[in-house]
Amino acid sequence: MSRIDIESQIMQVYHISNRAADILDPQIHQIAKDHLEIGVKKSGYIEKHADEYRAAHGIPQDKNLTMHDKGQISQLHSWDEYHKFKSCITGFSHYCCAEYGVKRDFVGDVRPDMVRSFLSDLADLGYSKNTVNGYISQLEKLGAFVGKDFHDVIKDYKRSDEYKTLENKDVNTRAYEDPQSIINALQDINTGIGRDGSATVDKVQYAAQMSLNYGLRAGDACHFKILPDNKIMYNSKNGMKTIKTISAADYNKALELAKGAGRVDVSVNTLKDCWSRACSAAGVENSGLHGLRHNFCQNLYNNLIDKGLNHKEACAICSKEMNHSRPEITETYLR
Repeated sequence: MSRIDIESQIMQVYHISNRAADILDPQIHQIAKDHLEIGVKKSGYIEKHADEYRAAHGIPQDKNLTMHDKGQISQLHSWDEYHKFKSCITGFSHYCCAEYGVKRDFVGDVRPDMVRSFLSDLADLGYSKNTVNGYISQLEKLGAFVGKDFHDVIKDYKRSDEYKTLENKDVNTRAYEDPQSIINALQDINTGIGRDGSATVDKVQYAAQMSLNYGLRAGDACHFKILPDNKIMYNSKNGMKTIKTISAADYNKALELAKGAGRVDVSVNTLKDCWSRACSAAGVENSGLHGLRHNFCQNLYNNLIDKGLNHKEACAICSKEMNHSRPEITETYLR
């Protein structure tokens, strides 16, 4: 998708009134305008302001600046940088308005937790890792421009399983034609990890099955606590604790894999690697572990429609099951 297509999708999902946009958009324009340095070489600008930056952040004068430091110093040195920043942050500001009510004082009201939540929603919208990284770059710039530290929450996000399972390309349809055949193929994948390879394979296969059966994100399917009465609990996006009821068969399998530990844990990177190899073995293009959430959503939606629910009602239920912040996100899973 082009940047225009990406922004258009964000504006559609996080729709705000024309009046709200008329209040927000000029604020973003002003931030970009205030930091526009056309005709000034980026390297020269960084060198000129490096000592000032070191003094403000307690960095020794003889210590080299990191790429992050240089990014904090630099401004918008070309029209391409200007338009990219303005486009991304306008989309982010509409998100903040739709989800948090931020409008009249964007600079004063925007918070790091909004950045973290926005990045999670970009993943839910199916954006690729390179697209999300592009947003991260612009959000880092925003933080530098308005004097707020978004770096810690961004680092936390980039360490998360959610980020690790992002794919490197955008795809229009991520659902698999026959996901169960790929899950079955996992049984023949040798992980080469641990003394009990079969137990690891069982956990990998079970995590994939949980994504398909219940729409769990890969990180949630790999790490969850077992509760009584066929329930499990996991820390979904932004650390939100979610309790989900699963089938008796899936619950008993979780108990078996936990071996008395009270929780199921398997490496997300191991699952991702095994899934890639299983796709190759099955002769299927790998659209990522997130594709299983697409399959779950489409299966649930179709079942609800068959039961007589209308589109809006079915989307609302799918949205709740998938821990989406709003039903509009669910629309992207139905294409």
